[in-house]
Amino acid sequence: MQNHGWDTVGNLTQTGALTVAGTSSFTTSATDATITLTNTGNLLTGAASLNTSGANGNASLTNNQATVLGASNVGGNLTVTDSVGNLTQNGVLTVGGTSSFTTSASNATITLNNANLLTGAVSLNTSGTSGNAQLTNAVATVLGASTLGGNLTVQTDSISVSGAVNASGQTVTVVPLTSSTAMTLGATGGLALSQTDLDNITASTLVFGSTGSTGGITVGGPVTLATTGLADVRRWQKYRD
Repeated sequence: MQNHGWDTVGNLTQTGALTVAGTSSFTTSATDATITLTNTGNLLTGAASLNTSGANGNASLTNNQATVLGASNVGGNLTVTDSVGNLTQNGVLTVGGTSSFTTSASNATITLNNANLLTGAVSLNTSGTSGNAQLTNAVATVLGASTLGGNLTVQTDSISVSGAVNASGQTVTVVPLTSSTAMTLGATGGLALSQTDLDNITASTLVFGSTGSTGGITVGGPVTLATTGLADVRRWQKYRD
């Protein structure tokens, strides 16, 4: 099948695997109607778009090959699992609830670098030391419970950490979406990591900033690393050499 779209007035489910060579678009028109496409045999080659409305309009997709997410608007929670390849996007993801992205294959990556609008907690899960994950979010970012085999990079202008983020032995990098955004440790609000946020992160190194960062970094309160999994906290400009 090529360039296939489904639009329903109720919930959208499946009883067999979908094989689509082109793009796929799945839409539920009724408020709070859901999309559940979790057959492990799905083979969606082109970009897959998921669209629901209402706070309970959840969408779930499992794909058995490299997944490309197209522009999507999900009123509820979004869950995407790629069983064998990398997970990428070619359109903005707008999600009113939580978002969960998982690559099951060892060393498969997650790259979500569009100006996404993910409102609820975002979970990113990979395995393998090269299983890196990258997320760009144009609204306040809440990192939910995540397990990373590789490095994690988050680009946003506001961040908090609501669940345990385990990137043991790897690097977690927080990059301002707007280069002039100031960064703060030991505080809340804006691009800041409180002690609670830091306690939720297990990694060898936390890096604040990037090559284009011009905003300052301040310490807004006491910060203790001994109680966290972090061995090193850096600002990129200072340590770039």
